[in-house]
Amino acid sequence: MQSFCKRYDWTGKKVLAFATSGGCPIGKTAEKFKPFVQRTEAVDAVLVKNMDELKAWV
Repeated sequence: MQSFCKRYDWTGKKVLAFATSGGCPIGKTAEKFKPFVQRTEAVDAVLVKNMDELKAWV
């Protein structure tokens, strides 16, 4: 994942990472992604429980 993220041109893109597992909190996922997705418009991450939560967040 890190190799792909480092090579891809993220200029002007939004990175929206999500997880569906309730076993761990999403924590600092967005913060940890930032060095690998340079020149992005925004980076965010969220833990969702169902499709409705995902749609509301996006």
